[in-house]
Amino acid sequence: MPDTSLHEFAERLSAVLPVMCKSMVRYEQNALTTGELTLPQFWALSWVQERDGAAMNDLAVAMAMNPSTATLLVDRLVRKKLMSRVRDRADRRRVLVRLTRQGRRMLEEIHTQKRKALLETFRPLTARERSRYLELVETLARRIESTLQPRG
Repeated sequence: MPDTSLHEFAERLSAVLPVMCKSMVRYEQNALTTGELTLPQFWALSWVQERDGAAMNDLAVAMAMNPSTATLLVDRLVRKKLMSRVRDRADRRRVLVRLTRQGRRMLEEIHTQKRKALLETFRPLTARERSRYLELVETLARRIESTLQPRG
């Protein structure tokens, strides 16, 4: 197979990604796919799930948002009863965020459906093809990961 220019790669990938997305979405019916939850809200919930009791400022940095924008995002999640705020007992100026039981349940439902969608979407590939695909995606993730980290 001849090498593909970056421009051709982008054109071809942008043509096939909608097919893959449609495949995945047909196996999902949750707050994310119905529009009840935005992608930034989902990312914030996922980040907080990994760091329960994280400071609001840390969430803003991780999301590459101004603190005021992160506050608005968390306000919406609190109103939806998916996240809660508490004052840090050691430093009352710090506000910590946590997932509520409902927030944890929603994330679990999304992740369960996403796993099913991935299983069904990649089922047509052989084990070897899936391994090759995964190797490339993991390589790409490792190479771009540092560009997604907050600069300090």
